[in-house]
Amino acid sequence: DIITYNSLLDGYCLRGQIDEASNLMDMMVRKGVQLDVVSFNTMINGYCKCKYLDQAFNLFREMTFRGVKPDVVTYNTLIDGLCKDGRLHQVLPLFDEMQAQGLCPDVVTCGSLLDGLCKNGQLNVAVAIFSELERKGLISYIVLYNILIGAMCEEGRLKDAANIFSRLLSKGLQPNCKTYTTMIKGLCKKGKLTQASQLLAKMEGHRCCPNEVTYNILIRGFLCNNEVTQALQLIEVMTGKGFSPDADTTSLLLELLSNEQIEKSAREWLQNKVKH
Repeated sequence: DIITYNSLLDGYCLRGQIDEASNLMDMMVRKGVQLDVVSFNTMINGYCKCKYLDQAFNLFREMTFRGVKPDVVTYNTLIDGLCKDGRLHQVLPLFDEMQAQGLCPDVVTCGSLLDGLCKNGQLNVAVAIFSELERKGLISYIVLYNILIGAMCEEGRLKDAANIFSRLLSKGLQPNCKTYTTMIKGLCKKGKLTQASQLLAKMEGHRCCPNEVTYNILIRGFLCNNEVTQALQLIEVMTGKGFSPDADTTSLLLELLSNEQIEKSAREWLQNKVKH
């Protein structure tokens, strides 16, 4: 039956055996098996995972021809695949088509779209779409704000990122560890270490626990700006919480160990931290 065939399709796609999956679907059609939305979604996802975007798009169009209506999963799969392949000229019309068909974009749709636009140098377009989705009440997850805040910080638009960050609580959204860490990273890139430290304290004050990534980013910020004392103090705090310097931080610490201006006691302490 169709459930068995769909399970076989899914198995082939999960293993990357896209030709076998395609042959199975052709056999299903020859045998008169009525393909359903799960059949098409499974195959479209398989094509997208293998970066066969043209085949995925052609199969998407075949759905309607065969009387099978695409659902949110169908559009999400295609939008994500097209974004990851940088084919933005196809993404926005597809996003509009989805809504014209009466389907409401969910967090997966919005996340894939915003992330794809930001990673392909279309931050301004992403901001415009974000504002429109926000106006429609479709932006209600912190993960979507994190995407935009992260992209703005990467492009040095710290003021814009801070404006979005400052509006979160008024929208009933609680910044999570990712949100705070992203903002701290943006502040460090701009050399605003005092503000970064204050944000770390605010994060802890709001009972949002920093993780290893958070600490390492701020420590590297201190080290890159020759704020050695603050870096060492934060390393002590971090290691006391069971975290360790990551590879990038360790590399900077090893450089610091070779600095003859560092006091012997500090060097010995630092050597011990790097070893552990």
